[in-house]
Amino acid sequence: MRPWCVAAILIIATTSAEAASVAGGVGVRTCGQFAKDYQNNPANAEIIYNNWALGFMSGMNAAIQAADKPPRDLEAISFEEKKRCMRDYCDAHPLQVYLGGVIEMMGSLPLIPGGQTK
Repeated sequence: MRPWCVAAILIIATTSAEAASVAGGVGVRTCGQFAKDYQNNPANAEIIYNNWALGFMSGMNAAIQAADKPPRDLEAISFEEKKRCMRDYCDAHPLQVYLGGVIEMMGSLPLIPGGQTK
């Protein structure tokens, strides 16, 4: 099993407090908190949370590439589709940490052939 997949499984199965020891920022908040933030100010919530997600995925890609593994194509889906994907995940998993959805989304993205970033 790929190391990042193991990390993903462990993070998805953790609470927000446990996730905070692995990552920081809004990504360790629950999807329920994202929903509250979204209700208060949808545009602001999506910018903050999705920019955090892109930073996290970029960092994961850098670590994956440093391990001589092929990174994921973060440009395979649009920013709008990433936002929709995270809203759908959080609607279905209000008690899970936002990071769990980010990892799930990243795992669904195609690998970059040959590991070359764009």
